[in-house]
Amino acid sequence: MADRFYFDGDWRDVAAKGVVNLTGSEAHHLSKVLRKKVDDLVELFDGRGQQATAKLIRVGKRDADLELLNAPQPCVKKLPRVTLAVAPPKGDRFRWLIEKATEIGVAHFIPLRTERSVVLPGGTKLEKLHQTMIAACKQSGRDQFMEIAAPIDLQHLPESLSGNDQLYYGDVPREDIVTSLNDKNSDENGVVVVIGPEGGLTEAEIDQLREWGGQPLSVSPHVLRIETAAIAVASLLVSSFLLRSD
Repeated sequence: MADRFYFDGDWRDVAAKGVVNLTGSEAHHLSKVLRKKVDDLVELFDGRGQQATAKLIRVGKRDADLELLNAPQPCVKKLPRVTLAVAPPKGDRFRWLIEKATEIGVAHFIPLRTERSVVLPGGTKLEKLHQTMIAACKQSGRDQFMEIAAPIDLQHLPESLSGNDQLYYGDVPREDIVTSLNDKNSDENGVVVVIGPEGGLTEAEIDQLREWGGQPLSVSPHVLRIETAAIAVASLLVSSFLLRSD
């Protein structure tokens, strides 16, 4: 797979000349990190599901020009509507979680504020997480961004759900997620999984999730860290979807 770079412009703006101008961090990555040369081929993607092959025709100090070799093509990879609603873990563990959720194919990520939450990302942190997500898309070959929502209180979660979404929440081992999801989920429905903080969800929060139709699930007989539980669940959901799609 050719090295990939994020194009944050409008394909229609470059259609006439057929040349894309990369600036900022993407140009730096192309010229200073990967040391691409004129005539090298790369792949451009827009984070909205389209990608194109391009040839490097000029490398400047702070920008680079690339000639499009084909019209932007839509992504053919279909992903399930998986949403992770997670009380963020501390420090670099949150960045790791965003990176891996992007690579696996999670569609939406919602940072949750719960009664026992320890940290929530602010504007600067969210921007850094967005850059982590872009880097994960470049590395993994993903053409459509994972949407990272602004933090919300758990009580406002229903406002982020559609009528067909199936809601689950992480709990102590009591139900097999594979059997539960295979029996009750369909490709037309989205799946939203709530993962609580290190101290767990309170009884009142669990009661609220149950009132909304949430079902408990677990993926291990052991107590998992936030990011471990979230990625384990996401992996099962995406792999289950891919098996049904074959």
